[in-house]
Amino acid sequence: MQRLLGKGSFGQVHRVQRLKDGRVYALKTILLARLDSKARQDALNEVRFLASLQHPHIVRFHEAFVQAAHRRLCIVMEYAAGGDLAGVLRRRRRLPEGTIWRYAGQIAGALQYLHRRRILHRDLKPANCFLDRQGDIKLGDLNVSRRVRPNCLARTQVGTPYYMGPEIWQGRPYGAACDIWALGCLLHQLATLEVPFRGRSMAQLGRNVQRGRIPPLPPPYSGLLADTVRTMLHPRPQRRPTAEAVVAMLRLPAPDGGQKKAASGDQTMLPTIRLTPHLRRLRMPPPQYALADKPQQLPAARRRPAAGRPAAGRPSHPPARRWRLPPATPPRRLPPATPPATPPRRLPALPFRV
Repeated sequence: MQRLLGKGSFGQVHRVQRLKDGRVYALKTILLARLDSKARQDALNEVRFLASLQHPHIVRFHEAFVQAAHRRLCIVMEYAAGGDLAGVLRRRRRLPEGTIWRYAGQIAGALQYLHRRRILHRDLKPANCFLDRQGDIKLGDLNVSRRVRPNCLARTQVGTPYYMGPEIWQGRPYGAACDIWALGCLLHQLATLEVPFRGRSMAQLGRNVQRGRIPPLPPPYSGLLADTVRTMLHPRPQRRPTAEAVVAMLRLPAPDGGQKKAASGDQTMLPTIRLTPHLRRLRMPPPQYALADKPQQLPAARRRPAAGRPAAGRPSHPPARRWRLPPATPPRRLPPATPPATPPRRLPALPFRV
């Protein structure tokens, strides 16, 4: 372990380095002894979701294992070197509109990938939107996410209150539109540096969310961004745009190759990890270090051409002139050395070549 990245009531996240490949990862440890059976199952569902999903804007899964002696669940994930959007907001600097649109497109693409597989994130907020070294979004923290049945809705009231939709406050069934509401709150916060709905108490916050009165965006931002946020924060879930509509509006490519591949999304989901009394018997998904262990190849312009073939884009040169060297004189023989009195001690074989 290198350093602590974050700490919560039931776990920690550390920056670690793998000894086999020397790469840096994020290790999330969850103390199962402090959780009830429902929270333990949610932690196992996060492992299942992360291991089943592969999207450029979702945190990549690498490995999961259980330390039965300490009753800890360990998840090795992709390390986001750029922090998260919560850290960006703490700087109290307004972002350019182009940056907000780029974040909106990347988060909408990740939500489209989840919703096509009937997965609701249910906790979209700045602290769960991580940034890599290039500044791209990596959506994570799927511990409260849920996969619903076809044509069914969720009913459990979970999530962060500032980003929960009015249907969740009212206790009504909800679907993928709750993630769109949270996305609208996030975009509004990126533009104004404040959450769109506030309250001195939970009851007052719930009333303000159900009223749906949104503060206007500052003048530097365009009316298109304000209208997009306003449609995402519509009180009626049926009036909000879908993640596919947001991606189509921004003219982004399909994240997984189109509808044909999305129809077979059930086949890519791993089976549910059942909670057992004996933690050693938990069946974790296999490690996914294939991309990390794959050796890096040189670019095509720097590859060494095959024998007898010139490199692409370079003129062929005539073969070098061969020079005939004179024969070397045989070495002079030395007299045989006298054997030592005691045989030399043999050193143990080294694990590497000298």
